[in-house]
Amino acid sequence: MTPISTVRLKALSRMNSETLYPSESEALADRFEAEDSDEARGVAEQVMAFAKAAITK
Repeated sequence: MTPISTVRLKALSRMNSETLYPSESEALADRFEAEDSDEARGVAEQVMAFAKAAITK
């Protein structure tokens, strides 16, 4: 399991901020690309693994 302190949470933070406070002039689909999705999914999986391990201790 990856230590949570080494996980780059910026991908999730960016998606969270930009979806909560969208720009009226640009669709969200135009702001994110497949690579953004892949990175965010990988980070989310690492966070979930950390949380599951912490819960089962």
